[in-house]
Amino acid sequence: MPEAQKRDPPWLILHRSGEDAKRLRAGLASAADFVEIDVWSEDGRASCRHDPLLIAGWPYLTRRYGLPWPRLRRLWLDEVEAAGRVFLDFKDPRLAVVEEAVGGLRRSGSLAGAIGSTPMWSHLDHLAELAPTVGRFYSIGRGAAGSAAWERYRERMGTEAAGWGVSIHQASADAGRLAALRGAGLRAICYVVNNEARGVELVEQGAGGLTSDRLDLISRWRDRWGSRE
Repeated sequence: MPEAQKRDPPWLILHRSGEDAKRLRAGLASAADFVEIDVWSEDGRASCRHDPLLIAGWPYLTRRYGLPWPRLRRLWLDEVEAAGRVFLDFKDPRLAVVEEAVGGLRRSGSLAGAIGSTPMWSHLDHLAELAPTVGRFYSIGRGAAGSAAWERYRERMGTEAAGWGVSIHQASADAGRLAALRGAGLRAICYVVNNEARGVELVEQGAGGLTSDRLDLISRWRDRWGSRE
């Protein structure tokens, strides 16, 4: 088991930290263990952005029912200096994004202690080849797709290919799955948890981490479970 996995307190992760530089600074100044950043490939560099996803088949609609405003200033991963605190969520389906992200983290001095997550096994396997010390978490959503992803992950449990665990939607994180992961020495990070009591419940059932939009909850959970260092 990787040394980082032996930490007893659950990991607390600020969601959407790559939305802009202000949000990133707030996350780094907070009690969060990690700042979560969505990563895309743009012009040969890893771009950090949490723009809403387009709805399949409706090119002018997004899940927020409006296109995002054009960004005049991009936040690039090689500008993020956050050694030991970067939690990447690979969104871009192109495999090149993994190489660009690893390169960006190296240039900024943030590769050590970084974590990568995605529902795309090709990306996780490539990450293992390029940077074997980076933690790898398989993303599991909710509903039927989440159940199918869980079964795919179970096929890898007990092997090196399983990585460090899963980043799992809280609706899919039932007590049985959390217990199975913990019993296998794997960490389950539940997302996106914006209710204090629900976060406590998940940790009591065996979750090894919580991803939240709310800095105030991260601060209260930190007080409950102990210091980041």
